[in-house]
Amino acid sequence: VYDVLADREAQRLDLAQLEELAQRLGDPRRQAEIALCQTLYAYSIGEYHTAVAHAQSAIELAATVHDVEQEAKGYLQWGRTLLKLSDYTESQSKLERALALTEADQLHQIKADSLRALGVASYYLGDYRNATATYERALTIYWEIGDRQGEGHALSNLGLAFREQGQYAGARRYFDQALQLYQEIGDRDGEADVLVDLGLLCRDQGDHAASRTYYEQALAICRQTEARSSEAFALLGIGDVYKDQDAFDSAATYYEGALLIARVIGDRRQEHLALKELANIALNLGDYATARAQYEEALACFRTIGDRQSESSTLNRLGLLCYQASDAEAARTYSQAALSIAQEIGDRWLESSSLTKLGHALAALGQTAAATEGYQKAVSLWREQGRPDLALESVAGLARIALDRADLATAKTYAEELVAEFDDTTFPNHGMAEEFLTCYRVLRALQDARADEVLGTIYNQVQASAARIGNEQMQRSFLENVPAHQAIINEWHATR
Repeated sequence: VYDVLADREAQRLDLAQLEELAQRLGDPRRQAEIALCQTLYAYSIGEYHTAVAHAQSAIELAATVHDVEQEAKGYLQWGRTLLKLSDYTESQSKLERALALTEADQLHQIKADSLRALGVASYYLGDYRNATATYERALTIYWEIGDRQGEGHALSNLGLAFREQGQYAGARRYFDQALQLYQEIGDRDGEADVLVDLGLLCRDQGDHAASRTYYEQALAICRQTEARSSEAFALLGIGDVYKDQDAFDSAATYYEGALLIARVIGDRRQEHLALKELANIALNLGDYATARAQYEEALACFRTIGDRQSESSTLNRLGLLCYQASDAEAARTYSQAALSIAQEIGDRWLESSSLTKLGHALAALGQTAAATEGYQKAVSLWREQGRPDLALESVAGLARIALDRADLATAKTYAEELVAEFDDTTFPNHGMAEEFLTCYRVLRALQDARADEVLGTIYNQVQASAARIGNEQMQRSFLENVPAHQAIINEWHATR
């Protein structure tokens, strides 16, 4: 009841009274039960190390009276809490122990919960196919035993697994089902979590207005229910929306808020996700030294905790950073590593992005045939995922290769694709400065009358993007330290 209504203070007071009563009675079975309740309470407010201690206590107490059900619950809660502490391998060990205990005593509820948690561990380790299969097993049991809250959790988890594999329609279907279910049963924590998931999905699909609405709805619920971990995720999401709209100062404020919460509750994965996003801002501002240091710190953590998806994503960003900083060899190394992991874990979004970044590095190294192949694969993958806007980065890469070869006919074909998207593209999201600078240069080489119009438009958009940054120092860095922005400004002044 407390978990659904999120009445944390009443829960804390009642648990304190029950613990005192159980100690007086000297009943290990009752003490184990209360220790499990304390585990859930500590977990719900983000005190994960305290939750682990209570789970261990529950297991020890249950073992003394041979209570298999309580012991299995203890291992389940221990495993779930280790997920929050980013110790995925050890989490799997505890959850497998819980699952084994449920098989012996036909404990269907605990079995379903253990399977779902094992799915989460697989998800964080980048094994999305195994995660999906495990979630589906859990969902079947939840249906059979009539656990609607568990059903909602499994549906939400399936939505996330589908999203990571680029199956957005399926992800949306699962999220919508989960949201409706949570609202029907009055589960505020579950509702907030799936609202965060919907915000993430909408951002993936380029709908920033809807994304921010979902995140803000989730944030309001999380603050009401004191769900600190979910609050941090909502803050990260809102920061992402601001970052996409060039409001880097506002984005940094939200990321720093998420970073603070993550450090307070000991959530290492969230801490380094926030750190990675702060590095993304530094990259967007051309502060490569700061960005690289933050990326490297985050990368070390992701490797330590076994978070393959975040490892690949961070390597991808390091590849882009090194390319922009004219270190093509390092860019190739990072991008190839990112691509290998993305393909291994089946993350099509990261695979597409890493192919593009690898193409940039290979082109800079003069390996144009390999770069062309990478760009073409990326274009196909982006379009298969319904994101032709993200394919433009690779299209521009193909145009640059053709232009460097003086193959103006081929360059024109690619430039026309960029022109076709020009009016409908929010600039400079996803690195569009370099894309449309390429478009201008091709049109100029062709002596196309549209060249001056394109240059004037992208110059004005760079200035408008800078104006959306509320911090003067960030504005100056955005205009002066990002190579593509400086090139646009120089080209514009040269034509006056």
